[in-house]
Amino acid sequence: MKPSRFPRREFLKQGLSHACVLSAMGSQITAIQKVFAQADPSIIQDPHFLLILRTPDGNGGMDSLMGLNPWFDTKTKPSDLYLGPNYHERVLRDIGGTKISLGPAAHALAPYVSEFSIVNGLFMGRSDIGHQAATKYLLTTNSGGTFPDQGVSIISQASGDPNIITNSRLDIASIKNKFRIDLLNNSNTSISDNFYKMLSLYDDSNMFQKENKIENSKKEQLDFFVKKGEEITLKFKDRDDKTPGLPNNQLNKVIAGFASNYYQMAEVELSENSLDSHSNFDDSHIAAQTNIWNTVAEIIYRLKETSFQDTETSLYPNYVTILVLNEFGRLPFLNSTQGKDHNLLENSFLIGGKGIRPSQVIGGCALYPGSDQYNSKFSGLPIDYRTGNLISAEVWNAKREAFEKDLNVGLIRPENLWMTLQKAWGNKNIISTHKGRALEGLLKT
Repeated sequence: MKPSRFPRREFLKQGLSHACVLSAMGSQITAIQKVFAQADPSIIQDPHFLLILRTPDGNGGMDSLMGLNPWFDTKTKPSDLYLGPNYHERVLRDIGGTKISLGPAAHALAPYVSEFSIVNGLFMGRSDIGHQAATKYLLTTNSGGTFPDQGVSIISQASGDPNIITNSRLDIASIKNKFRIDLLNNSNTSISDNFYKMLSLYDDSNMFQKENKIENSKKEQLDFFVKKGEEITLKFKDRDDKTPGLPNNQLNKVIAGFASNYYQMAEVELSENSLDSHSNFDDSHIAAQTNIWNTVAEIIYRLKETSFQDTETSLYPNYVTILVLNEFGRLPFLNSTQGKDHNLLENSFLIGGKGIRPSQVIGGCALYPGSDQYNSKFSGLPIDYRTGNLISAEVWNAKREAFEKDLNVGLIRPENLWMTLQKAWGNKNIISTHKGRALEGLLKT
């Protein structure tokens, strides 16, 4: 017996429109779909999709020690670096013979360590710039948010389709062939009043019907997208409880968009409980972070179980590059309310899939004990961008003058992340608003 079809109207109704933002429901903050970027499939010779998963504005800041950057020194004093009860017993080390180890909150990622890599020691700044500015810096390489969204810039240049508009910082998503902002020739792209007026004329709740009328030539592609959405919704119906904080209808739409070649990029915020807890670290922060990584693992699973178009080749890691971003890390010590405050000196991110060398760990951090329990520093270390070799603080200080003139060494910053992705997309003549060097160890040769 054939399974009953998930009604087309129901998939369209539940699917998130391009610029729709979900609201908080009760105490549970739902996921927000921030960006969908489209490109004409007829000009895409080698399908390559970008999925950005990140902690939401004002609600992020994961302690990397609990997730992607576990600590191995068992003699560290808790007053310098607090790790919680039985920490070392809960760390998974060198999983499956790889270089990857995972902290207590990220165990759900263990089955996939052969398909992603980790970057630790991402330097966000010397002082706390706050959640929103950190998010802007991550996504645009500029904390003021005046540079274009780097992910959309990469996709638009790689696809050759300039008809992509976005400002994910303002919860506005791209709408193909409707309006246009030249992201490539103007590094100070801003959103004008006229842009808001144009958006207000576009009824997002009726997006699909309008697309059918305006883009009749794309109807076949739209129908294939809907068909994929129906199949995926049925296929994963029994796993709906595995994505806390992320409505499954939106996750299904992301996957269907990639599987049908309807979208080239999606950006999704992940949230259930607040990660920004500055008290009661053991109970609140670790549980919230665990939910985040459980959801990421489920997304990887679904991408692996979904094929591209009518082929038998799975989306991940063959067609999709996944990037999991987080605003900043957490200070190594507990504050007076038994929580951890913001740490801009280090951060970690996960990256994997098409174009990315798997099972690598790039970068690292060092602990600098303080004179009392509120003084220690946990900071990213400089590296050689070509080799990935760490440079200790002692070596850096001894050769500071030479190092500061060498563009191939330095701290890992968001600029390095985005240049790495530009190279992963094979963009030869890239137009860039920054001068970051790629992390060569992450790139497939």
